Amino acid sequence: MLDVDGQDDLLTGAKIKLLQTQNPQDLNFLPPLIYSQARRGDFANSLALAKELQEKATQQQNSLFIAKAQLVAANIYVYENLLDDAEQSLAKADTGFQALND
Repeated sequence: MLDVDGQDDLLTGAKIKLLQTQNPQDLNFLPPLIYSQARRGDFANSLALAKELQEKATQQQNSLFIAKAQLVAANIYVYENLLDDAEQSLAKADTGFQALND
């Protein structure tokens, strides 16, 4: 999707943010942006973006991205060593993904 050198995460994050800003309803740009922020150590912003993904996915009634938002949040919680929160988010993600398979 993006023609960017993988070693330059700051540039990658900026390009993803630009694409997300230009396409605010496209949920595909938020997960890579969240992970880009997390790799840079900005866990507070990563978690805020995960919550934004959750809200937008809920508004769009997009079950796949609701589950992905929970999975992304679980990963951020793990980065921050908030394992109880990670476990809860992971359980919600699992429930969401299981519902998609039914």
